[in-house]
Amino acid sequence: MAFLVVAVLSAAGWWAIARHDDRLAEAVLEQRANTVQAALRASIVARAESIRRMAQRLAQAPDEAALERQFDIDARIYLQHYPSLRSLTWAGPDRVVRHVLAQPGAPVLPAGATLEFDPDPLAVGNAEPAASRSRLLEGSNGELLVARNDGESGHQAAYLVAALDYGRLFPDVLEGIEPGLPLRISQGGRVIHARGVPEGVAAALDRQVANQGQEARIELWHASGEALTSRFGDILFVAGLLVGALLALALHLWTRSRERAEQAERAGEALTMQIAENEAAQEARRAVERELSSVFESISDAFYTLDDDWRFVLVNPRAEQLMRTPRQEMVGKRVWDVFPAALGTEIETSFRRAAAEKITVEFDVYFLPLASWFNARVFPHPNGVAVYFQDVSARKRAELGMLKAQATSERAQRLAQLGSWEYDLSTGELHWSEEVHRIFGIAEARLARGLPALLERVHFDDRVALQQAQRRLHNGEGDIDIEYRVLRPDGETRIVRELGTPGARRAGPAGGGGRLAAGHHRPSPQRGCAA
Repeated sequence: MAFLVVAVLSAAGWWAIARHDDRLAEAVLEQRANTVQAALRASIVARAESIRRMAQRLAQAPDEAALERQFDIDARIYLQHYPSLRSLTWAGPDRVVRHVLAQPGAPVLPAGATLEFDPDPLAVGNAEPAASRSRLLEGSNGELLVARNDGESGHQAAYLVAALDYGRLFPDVLEGIEPGLPLRISQGGRVIHARGVPEGVAAALDRQVANQGQEARIELWHASGEALTSRFGDILFVAGLLVGALLALALHLWTRSRERAEQAERAGEALTMQIAENEAAQEARRAVERELSSVFESISDAFYTLDDDWRFVLVNPRAEQLMRTPRQEMVGKRVWDVFPAALGTEIETSFRRAAAEKITVEFDVYFLPLASWFNARVFPHPNGVAVYFQDVSARKRAELGMLKAQATSERAQRLAQLGSWEYDLSTGELHWSEEVHRIFGIAEARLARGLPALLERVHFDDRVALQQAQRRLHNGEGDIDIEYRVLRPDGETRIVRELGTPGARRAGPAGGGGRLAAGHHRPSPQRGCAA
């Protein structure tokens, strides 16, 4: 009888401990559900705060053109750093879409369309049922984040609308939150995110959460080894054990209960630390975003970047000014389509070399469509190339002026047997100095102007090489340095060395002008004789 009493008391103690263990496990699961819900809401709030800051920057734009440029820069950065943002839309006070930028394939409202919902409730955190049916959320579960500026800087109130995709946001947020915990999140009958869900097992916790006028559902299962099981068989087994064994087993279960309580406490602290670290990382990302925008706009040199397909990605104001093309006409287009004259020149060669060999390339080039000399530095980066460049036309004009001053010094030319020439590419006129006439043995009055007159004096076997060199010079592809034979009227054959360089534009009588090429001739030591 005493044994039976002890057995019953021991079984009762076992059952009480097991019940306590079950309630503790349920409390831990409830705490994990709270953590998951808080992490998801914190991620949504963080992105809403980023959208609010972007709207504040846009509100400070002095005019529509500046607003459009700022929207383009900020929207590209946000869509790159936050893949869960499907699109960004800027609408005026009349709710008509002014500017929009989206991820590839994401639905958008085109410029000129009207928002299908009232953005004011969403701007203050209230629900707007029509928002869930907006075309901006078509094909996905998500919500619309709205930031409203209230007419700062003399503007009327306007709206910045961000389409947030839960299907991309939730997996990223929950990746580091209780990675071994099976869960499923759904809304409107559609599963948004699921991991480790056991087949044929009902959820241990099923929570309904109101979200944007819809019901969201969070389902959790116990992690492996934590599932609650019936202990009825254990109780029957304990009833037949000796008193000592029952008491020892009861003591063991009590110890396990205490360990689980401590594990739950440590898990709660770890989750809190994970959320804090996640918020710190988001703040660091926002700081980098602000610094990147500030640095890019403050670069004094002309600067732009090209992607792997040679399309413009970023263009700063100085680059717009030097290339004489608005940024919106370049971004997203291939550089060879915007500036086709660059194909086949040193510009294309240097760009492709920097991208292929992953090296920095620096070069000077004269670009005919802009009638300017540029010094360019091309740097490779993982997604294309970055280009810094400056207008060095003034320096090139100074160098050409120095060359002309040296070449036209009559005394220096006579002493050095050096003659100078200048060829106007727009008129075809060729001007020789007195020393060139002496070298060719021709009086100035007998010389017809132009390259044909020069070629008549060149040995027939040397004419093709000279024509090719002159053609490269006229196309702005570089200097020439060539030797060839000339036939003087007195029958003497001379070998001369010709050097030339392309020059800048020369103003004409009506304010126009043509490009110049300049150089000099000098007799070379005779290496042979021609009859």
